[in-house]
Amino acid sequence: MTRELRIRDRYAHPGGRDGHGEPSDPGDARDRESSPDPGEVAWDLAEPDVESPPQNLEPESREEAPLMFPGFPGMGGEEAEPPKGPGLDIERLARGILKRWWLAAGIAAVISGLFLVIAVTQVKPSWQAVAALMLHSRQDQFSLGSAIPLELQSYNLKTLLDTVKLPSSLQAVIDGLQLDATLRALSPAIGVNVGKESNIFQITAIWDNPVIAAGIANTVAELLVQRSRDLRRKDASGAFGNYSAQLESAREEFRAVTAEMRAFKSAHQVSDFNAETQVLLGSLSRLDVDLNTKIAEVEAFKEALVEIESAVKGEPEMVVTSSVYRNPLKTRLTDYEWQLQEARSRYTEQNPKVIKLQTRVDVLKQMIAESKDEGAPENLYSANTKLTGLQDRQRELTSDIRVREAQIVALTETIEQSRTKLADLTSAEKDFQLIQTRMTSAENLVGSLVGRVDEAAVMVQRNEASLELFERALPPTEAMPSSKKLIAIAGVVLGGGLGLGVALLLELLDPRLRTRRDALGTPGIELVWELQHIPADARALVDPQRPADPIAAIFRRLINELDAKLEPDDWRCLGVISADPEAGRTRIATNLALVLAMKEYPTTLVDADLRNLAGTRPSELLRRPADQAGLAQALDGESPVATLLSATSSPDLVLLAAGVARDDSVPESESVSGREPDQPRVDGLDHRLARLGSRQFRAVLDALNQSGRNLVYDLPPVGALETVLEAAVSLGNLIVVARSGRTTRGQLRETVELLEERGARVRGILVTDIPIDLLEGEPLFPSEPKPMFWTRWLSRTKPRAPAPAGPLHYAGPKSHVS
Repeated sequence: MTRELRIRDRYAHPGGRDGHGEPSDPGDARDRESSPDPGEVAWDLAEPDVESPPQNLEPESREEAPLMFPGFPGMGGEEAEPPKGPGLDIERLARGILKRWWLAAGIAAVISGLFLVIAVTQVKPSWQAVAALMLHSRQDQFSLGSAIPLELQSYNLKTLLDTVKLPSSLQAVIDGLQLDATLRALSPAIGVNVGKESNIFQITAIWDNPVIAAGIANTVAELLVQRSRDLRRKDASGAFGNYSAQLESAREEFRAVTAEMRAFKSAHQVSDFNAETQVLLGSLSRLDVDLNTKIAEVEAFKEALVEIESAVKGEPEMVVTSSVYRNPLKTRLTDYEWQLQEARSRYTEQNPKVIKLQTRVDVLKQMIAESKDEGAPENLYSANTKLTGLQDRQRELTSDIRVREAQIVALTETIEQSRTKLADLTSAEKDFQLIQTRMTSAENLVGSLVGRVDEAAVMVQRNEASLELFERALPPTEAMPSSKKLIAIAGVVLGGGLGLGVALLLELLDPRLRTRRDALGTPGIELVWELQHIPADARALVDPQRPADPIAAIFRRLINELDAKLEPDDWRCLGVISADPEAGRTRIATNLALVLAMKEYPTTLVDADLRNLAGTRPSELLRRPADQAGLAQALDGESPVATLLSATSSPDLVLLAAGVARDDSVPESESVSGREPDQPRVDGLDHRLARLGSRQFRAVLDALNQSGRNLVYDLPPVGALETVLEAAVSLGNLIVVARSGRTTRGQLRETVELLEERGARVRGILVTDIPIDLLEGEPLFPSEPKPMFWTRWLSRTKPRAPAPAGPLHYAGPKSHVS
């Protein structure tokens, strides 16, 4: 179902019922869908052939103008406070809780009384007895021999305390004291208090008899000590049995290993493997050293042989033994060069003799070069003695290498024989060492297990406990503090919290619009105004003769804000519409028109609510005849629009009445109590309402727009008929009126979204009938004394008489409809 159908159906059949109060039938709904809609029937009515030019309903976009006037108290929209969008309104929730204080107080009183009764009747006096125990964290260690003392399984305090409430322990307490109680009743009566960094802890028992409480505490403490003793004795007995079995097995192993050792020595005829092994290892070590030495010598000889062979190849067989020069300088140079060559073969270059000979050679060479003697020397040759020496050394090295290689072969064979013998001996020794190690290990194990068995036997006989009862519980002389006060306080806190929670939940579930803040945040809406609930003795209608009245100031402020925010063409033609009936549209539209006329704007007020049961009309508020012709006759083509305009008491304001008289065929009882005056009728009585979507209505709009006057239209509520939406779209600019405490936030949001989707422009929202305590700004009207809640409740139960529709005074929230 679309949004417009939901809205229309909500007002046409509130609560899902038809006009006679019976649930609507799906079959009837299908019949209604198949039957022609009044809006469709309107197109078949006789209409004059009027061609209306297409209107551009989209206003021109422009920059938003700043406000020209300061914020007026009571109208909202003050610049000092930024708009608050939708969300969790803390102030509204607080007001809702205060409004339902009687409900919260009643719930708190009932819950508190119930808890008080429980505290008085169910809470009985109790006595608490305390027994003190001490935990021995370390026991005396007992050891036989040099081994580590035997340590049994240690249990921490928490493990021991967990045994207090075992079913067996609780049953032992019941049997020992002959208590007439169950395990479930006894378990919460027993408690344990453990001190920080202390080995002392307490066993507490709470019972309705002080003697029994002391007996329970002492019995539980004794059972705890006995259980600790039993655990230690059980652990010692288990250790004794375990070590005894291990000892018997170790002795059997030792006897078997001893027999195996005797058989091994007899088979290998060896008494001491270590001595023979050491001799063989020493011999192998010496042979390895000799072998490595011979191998190194062979390698060195071979390298020397290679060097000698290289030197033999580089030496000549004949060498020059002397050179004879005819020049004495060259003869001396030759002598010095031979001496220098001999010196270099013996000394280094830094030797003084080498340096001295080199200096003389250099000087002689320089003198010979300066004398320019070119004569060649005469050389004498002889056999090269160095070559002969190198060849002799070569033959000696070759002989030594062959001898060393023969020695290496002999050493290798000897080493292999020794290693084979050592391997055989080592293999037998490994088995010998293994058997000997096993025998030693078995002997040590037997000795250790003998000591453990003796230690365990001693611990079984000692039968010690890790806990000690050093202070028994005595019957208490004073009862424990009663929890009656706590229960009563818990009842008050719980009751108050539950009461506040219920009041808060009711406020959260309340969908009705209450304040201007609830309307803020509606998509596309910038202007939201608030109108205070007008007291009965204050003027609800603008009086042109009283421009300083609060009601005139309120609507003057509204007009000024529209003028500051919008272009003149965007609000010159303005429709006043509401999401639901009884929102105050007629009075709002009339006051807007009167203020525009007061500001000397030529204004036309159009009553476009063509329903028969539309309630108080603008003509009645302006004291014009109720049966005068108007918009209905213009739509029927009976009279031109210009001839239907009627003057008012304000010179700048004219009225185009609806032209629809009250339907006298409707019984008075139906129009007053059986049917709301503002409820839409779709049974044919409001057939003129369908004409709002016709071409003739748009022609009337064009005619009024051409007059150049400001136009204010009083439209029916959105849910009256589909043609109301069409008329709103034709107008283009709208103000949506919502009534505090009646219009829901969902209705307002759906109405604005629907109008925006259809192409209309909602220029602002006006929330009416706001109580003085819910205003955001300063109130303009004094507050009325509030009756007590029972007075308001009694007033709701009484039948309400129809309120008079006075033209100038506002008679209460239900006194006028629009």
